[in-house]
Amino acid sequence: MARFILNEARLRPERRLSLAEAGDEGVTKESNRKRPARILPFMRDDGFIDLTGEDKLWRLHRVSAVVLPILVIIHLSLRLPAPVGWLEAAWAPLRDGVEDALLIALALVAAFHVLVGIRHLRLLCPMLWPRAAQRRNFMAWCIAAERYSGLTLAGFLVLHLCLVFAATLFYAELDGLIRRSGGGLVTLAEGFVLMLLVMHGIGGIRVLIQERLNTHRLDRPLGLLAMTCALLTLIAWYLAAGR
Repeated sequence: MARFILNEARLRPERRLSLAEAGDEGVTKESNRKRPARILPFMRDDGFIDLTGEDKLWRLHRVSAVVLPILVIIHLSLRLPAPVGWLEAAWAPLRDGVEDALLIALALVAAFHVLVGIRHLRLLCPMLWPRAAQRRNFMAWCIAAERYSGLTLAGFLVLHLCLVFAATLFYAELDGLIRRSGGGLVTLAEGFVLMLLVMHGIGGIRVLIQERLNTHRLDRPLGLLAMTCALLTLIAWYLAAGR
């Protein structure tokens, strides 16, 4: 029997039926008590949340997820030397301008991806951290970590920009701190960013599978896979950095 948190009198009959059929797997979760008006427009008749058919921003969010790694690969490939000498000589005057344009495009696409991702979490995602702590379930913690990895990556991006700005003002102090740590702080930050990237990438695959197959049954195994691959990536990074 579904536990109704939303006010039934304010819902259309088909919405009441979908809520009754959804049960604990639909939008009747306790975390959604304060925002039913935002959730209902995206709720399908079977009680699940679906953004693909109604939200154009979410579609563009998927496109930006593909464009981001392409821009990163192009930016990294531009730093490689050209295979032919005359091509390197012709490309050298244009390299700086093209790299600056790519960095601006990368920043704009990344900002859009982050903002739409935060909007998605604010509108639709359940509050997984309290649920995980309440259940004391490792699988629930894996799913929560995978879903919020994008938000953590955004935090690392903001921290990186703050450090770049601070380096222009306190270069000597920051350089001394990094040297005293033996490069450990940089290695730690890079390892965590790689771990979060792997986790967030598998999370994106989970969302695509969930929408294409119209099922939530793969959430737990893919959440566990994301956590396992992220930890293995972090360990491999530290082993490679220690050599």
